[in-house]
Amino acid sequence: MGHLFLIVIRIFLRTIQLVVDYFIHIHVNNVENVDCMLFYHNKLTTTKWGIFLLLLWIMWKSP
Repeated sequence: MGHLFLIVIRIFLRTIQLVVDYFIHIHVNNVENVDCMLFYHNKLTTTKWGIFLLLLWIMWKSP
């Protein structure tokens, strides 16, 4: 059960990452402000890992 949940979470997070990358790519093509986009991309990646670790911790604590 736990492994299936982890796989679903990973697919979900990967999908979010791909969508974010797609929108950033479109935005970078329209705007010269690449540094700003990279900054937001790094923040989103950090947030994604934070959520992932939080979910792992909840799974570990749950009986």
